[in-house]
Amino acid sequence: LFGTGPSMILNGISFAISAVSEVFIQIPDKEKKTLSFKSIFDSVMGGGKVILDDVQIRNFFSISFMMNLCSAGLMALLLPYVLELGFTVSQYSIISALISVGGILGGVYLSFYHIPDEKRMKVMVLCFISGLITGLLAFQMKSLYGTGIFILLSMVMSTVANGIFGGLFMMFLPEDQSGTVYSFMASAGSLGSAVSTLVYGVSADHFSISI
Repeated sequence: LFGTGPSMILNGISFAISAVSEVFIQIPDKEKKTLSFKSIFDSVMGGGKVILDDVQIRNFFSISFMMNLCSAGLMALLLPYVLELGFTVSQYSIISALISVGGILGGVYLSFYHIPDEKRMKVMVLCFISGLITGLLAFQMKSLYGTGIFILLSMVMSTVANGIFGGLFMMFLPEDQSGTVYSFMASAGSLGSAVSTLVYGVSADHFSISI
């Protein structure tokens, strides 16, 4: 919209404003605790044990890992995809901006629309599947508008799915071990994202990104 130069300047200004605002952040004094690799490892493994012992949390863990495995690496192919189609830097910037817009729209939807408790799981699964399908369809479009629309829809759906998942997961966390379980889930989610990126990347080396 504004061109590459002005967009980079605006981005730099936003980072500068953020840096200045961080100067005024005051961190309350807390008792310092010594951290070691063993204590961190024991905490993560303790969370894993809780997950294995609790059926509901174990189901959430499986859903989280599969969500990251199936969709996290998809957007890593965006840059090689636009290069393969010969898109310009400005066109790539527009698609990248739509990723953020989709996330914002998904967050706004969750903020203003109350999803009934009994329908949250169904909506989450539906949004996750829809987000994955629209994301895959985005890589089959040959035009800027087609790719942009499906990328936008994919991000809206993915944001809603992840938002619902986070809310539901926090409801089932045991209060006395919420930190250890959450740390294990975060580690597993990162592993799923890494594996997903690797799988999509290797696949893209052997097959064309778009049909």
